[in-house]
Parts: sequence; C-alpha cells; structure tokens
Amino acid sequence: MNDPYLAYLGSQGILLSNYHAVWHPSQPNYIAMIRASKSGVLTDFNQDVEGASLPDLLEEKGISWKAYMENYPGNGFNESHSSDKLYVRKHNPFISMNQIRTNSSRFIYIVNADRLKKDIEDGTVPQYVFYTPNMANSGHDTNYLDSLTNYNHIYTVFIGPNVLKSMKHEDDGWYNHYSFVPTIERNWNLSALGTGDDTESTPFNDGFFLDII
Repeated sequence: MNDPYLAYLGSQGILLSNYHAVWHPSQPNYIAMIRASKSGVLTDFNQDVEGASLPDLLEEKGISWKAYMENYPGNGFNESHSSDKLYVRKHNPFISMNQIRTNSSRFIYIVNADRLKKDIEDGTVPQYVFYTPNMANSGHDTNYLDSLTNYNHIYTVFIGPNVLKSMKHEDDGWYNHYSFVPTIERNWNLSALGTGDDTESTPFNDGFFLDII
C-alpha cells in the first residue's frame, strides 16, 4: 500500500487486508488458484499435475474460459520459458494440468495476452478470465516488493463493475490462494473438485459482489 498506484486501486474496490499465499516460490500458488491444492507442487521446476482443475468444472457447465499469458508463444508451448525469457511456465498453471496440456482442443484456450484486446473489440471475452503478466510486469524483478518476499501476506484487491463500492473498502477476513476455486464454484453452481475446495478452503465474502452468474 506504500505504492501510490496500488493504494489507488485499493481505494477503488475492496482491499483484502488479510490475504495470504500458500507457499513460496511462485508455482504452487498458481496451481492452488485453479486446484485449491498445491497438488504436490512445491518448487518452480516444470511439474505435470494429474486430475481435474477449474477449467474442467467450467466446461462441464458450459462456462467459457481463457488464460491470457503475456509473451506466451502459443500452441500448447510447455517449455520452462519463452526464448525472450519474459514468459515462464511456472506462472501458467493451466499448462501443468495433464488434462489440458495433452489435449489440443483445450490448450487452445491458453493464449498470448495480446489476444485480449481483440477479444474485447470482438465482444468474445470469456466468462472466466485468468491473466498473467510477464516477468517484466509481474513485480518479481522490481525493488518495491523485495520486502514482501520473506512472508506470505499478499496485496489483493477486487475492482470492477460487479464490486459493491457502497460497502466498506476493506475486508480483513483470512483468505489465501485456495479461496478462488470455491468462490468460483459457488458463483456458477459448479461441482466440487474434492481437492480441499469443499472442506478446507474459505471462499471470498460474496456480500461484496453483485450477482455475476
């Protein structure tokens, strides 16, 4: 919140002041956001994960999804990083899912982030969007986040037209990366993955949102 722009974003929506990562380094947290589990992933090395993930539940209900990745080479690329090293696989949890990575009809929904502008112009932005910045834009290689790398307290804010701005601008409830899956499941009445999303994960307070189904 010492960064002026991040502080501004917090004032425009709902700041989650007690939000936490589930592990360090990065990759387990990304896996957690679509599996509600680290699934045995504890490092940033390439690791393939068996079993269903959030896109499986979305597709089951006919909910469209797409993962926009800055500098992603496309076409199911599953190497550790792009030739320019700006895209890294560890920040793309979808390509770690065996059921997505090995299926060309599914990994087409992982796209280069440049596609987002065209999808907006065409009115084809899916219902569920996951956006990952590249290594130059992620905060990993800048100084202002250095002091945060020794603990798991993560800056998180909800902004957008479906956030109820008339309510208080802060939620101090305890959340972490596991909270995403049960929140999305509840919003679209999805099945449960059974990875902890139905027993061990705390969904976000839906009192802060308009109905977005």
